[in-house]
Amino acid sequence: MSNSGVDYDLARAVKCGFGSEYESLEKKRASRESVNVAREALLAAYYEYRKKFVPQKKLNIPTIL
Repeated sequence: MSNSGVDYDLARAVKCGFGSEYESLEKKRASRESVNVAREALLAAYYEYRKKFVPQKKLNIPTIL
């Protein structure tokens, strides 16, 4: 199983300015557990941001009457 989608989202989140805590933990080589907690919080914040501010594609599904 590949995490390329998560890795891409993580990179986008850091680029959007959500990753200061995550980056500082990575630089300090903190314990894996604290890095994983920060990573999950970062992704959660980024997904909330994306849900609110990034336009979502509307599915064009025909309605059958």
